[in-house]
Amino acid sequence: MHVPRRGQRRLRVGTIRVSSLARVTCLGSGRIAPNLAAKHGSPFTVESALFRVRGKPLAFEVTRSLFETARQYIESIDVYADNSFSI
Repeated sequence: MHVPRRGQRRLRVGTIRVSSLARVTCLGSGRIAPNLAAKHGSPFTVESALFRVRGKPLAFEVTRSLFETARQYIESIDVYADNSFSI
């Protein structure tokens, strides 16, 4: 997953800004061919990131599974929140 560096455009996920995130945990697994890694900007076949929103009972997970895996290509976003939370 691409994480913006200082001076780059701000990352926005829906209406949540990076500055409102309390914690971000990113994991990668497996390796793709070097020429494909250069094209996609990541050497991993599967990437997953868990975002925790500051001051809210809200978290979300973004997962991407490319190719050279036993599962099909997938991009998904899962949202986790307390039952009392409303957007």
